[in-house]
Amino acid sequence: MDEGITQWINAWSGHSDVLDAAMLAACSFGAPIMVALVVALWWLGNPERDVRRGCIAGISSLLLGFALSHLWWLANGRVRPFDAGLTHLLVPMTPYRLYLSRHAVAATGIAFAFLLNRAVPVWTLILACMAALICFARIYSGLHYASDIFADLGVGLASALVVWTVCRPQGRIDDWLVNRF
Repeated sequence: MDEGITQWINAWSGHSDVLDAAMLAACSFGAPIMVALVVALWWLGNPERDVRRGCIAGISSLLLGFALSHLWWLANGRVRPFDAGLTHLLVPMTPYRLYLSRHAVAATGIAFAFLLNRAVPVWTLILACMAALICFARIYSGLHYASDIFADLGVGLASALVVWTVCRPQGRIDDWLVNRF
């Protein structure tokens, strides 16, 4: 089933130059743009506590998600779909053999962190839509199986939940971080 869904989504690629370009842009630049948006929200000096908390939680979730996905990679080696001959790549082949997508882990970690911290709903919606696009683009471009992306959603949510639990809103750590930075 995983291979079928992956092939079905990847089969759409290569038929529209415009769609391919949009998916390649989302695949390559989506996560860095999300990080830049979070940093911009922080540096714009928005005094709202929820926005500042969302920014801290988003970056913290991204970092924890990277650590978790690296540990997952060490424990679980998996052939990528393009190596198995299931998909065709729209992007140049990477030397990395990561099971999870760091782009999708970063995007979902940031989006879930903003959602859990009840940051400004407009920014939460924008970041969630960007995360969904990035996740879809990673399958569309042939880089990851659909199950890889679902695992990324789990890692992103888990990292956001850990950060939210440790830095409970209005808690001591939250107060220190939000007021310090």
